[in-house]
Amino acid sequence: MKKLIIVILFITCSPSEFQKFTDESLINGRWYSPDNNETIIFDTDANTMSISGSGAIIDYKYTDNNGEFTIDGFIADNKIMAPIITAEIRINNEKSKIRLTNISSSDGELTFVVYNRLEP
Repeated sequence: MKKLIIVILFITCSPSEFQKFTDESLINGRWYSPDNNETIIFDTDANTMSISGSGAIIDYKYTDNNGEFTIDGFIADNKIMAPIITAEIRINNEKSKIRLTNISSSDGELTFVVYNRLEP
């Protein structure tokens, strides 16, 4: 019983670096991941994003379900295409990093990619 109380106390006392958020404008701008040498640019006013190397500006559809900000898929011909990705986005307390949790990777494995905010 003591071990259970210690574990619960540890979990409640140690804040996660990445938090849920409801303000989409927090992710607006340029983000870089040194892990995969990739830059993502979000334009939240237009609901578009672009990924370095692709050259394409992609319209996206998202859901904000009580701070669970999720990209549901990409839009073509005003319809959501079969989701290419379904990614939950979380942001750190300093608003300097975002973490994309890719829950629809090709092999079905849960992966995390951290992006650092680039200055405009």
